[in-house]
Amino acid sequence: MQTPERKGADKVNPIENVVVTNCILTSSSTALMIGTETFADINHVVFSNCTIRNTNKGFGINVQDGATVSDIIFSHLVVETNRRHWNWWGSAELCKFILKKRSENSKLGKIKDIVVDTVLSRVRGTSKLKGHPDQSLENIKMNNIQLFMNPEDAKDKRASDAMVIENVNGLRINDLSIKWSGDEVEKAWKSALTMKNVTDFEIRQFSGRQGLIDGNYPAILLDHVSDGLIAESRAESGCSTFIQMKENEKAALTLRNNNLAKAKNDINFF
Repeated sequence: MQTPERKGADKVNPIENVVVTNCILTSSSTALMIGTETFADINHVVFSNCTIRNTNKGFGINVQDGATVSDIIFSHLVVETNRRHWNWWGSAELCKFILKKRSENSKLGKIKDIVVDTVLSRVRGTSKLKGHPDQSLENIKMNNIQLFMNPEDAKDKRASDAMVIENVNGLRINDLSIKWSGDEVEKAWKSALTMKNVTDFEIRQFSGRQGLIDGNYPAILLDHVSDGLIAESRAESGCSTFIQMKENEKAALTLRNNNLAKAKNDINFF
């Protein structure tokens, strides 16, 4: 047990065995959130069967104070996001999992064994799953996710990729669909999925393209990845390049049974 370095708090206890279900929610920040204050472990938590409307972020985990957050399920959610005042945490993204240190003296925690299942979302920001350079997120599973990217309803534009995944060990994505608005677009839109420093991953039944029809970004950008598989996936109409990755990482990726007929280029190397 870690004693937090804050006035008036001598002891904190772990949190476990929590269920949040059958809710209709709105939030100026994050509708379903764990953290950022994480001095003790949090585990065995289920968020399910919720409708989330007009929120600044759908759901998230933010560990900054040394705790281990594990055995968490987000399932059967309908999410609609809109940008709130700039001072609120969130940029109208679907989700954000972040592992970091609050200060140089803070203990480095963990985020592991997380499931995101069956989500229908209409969002305006970049979703992020980011571990720490010294401690990756571990065993993250995402299944049956529909993510519609809409233009931002704010003057300070923040969105780039639809989803960024960084510093993760053990990632399984199955049936992820990313669709971009065609009526109104943002000039800064890039890739549907960007992955950096990700090991031991599988992506199955992904479908998508880059954000701008005439853009040069790939649908999937891979940077410093290893032990990966992309299978049974599909390039959507207007896709420029389906996958882009480093030339020296060819052996890090296996491609199997993908339908890339609508992509101008299957794979590019940089």
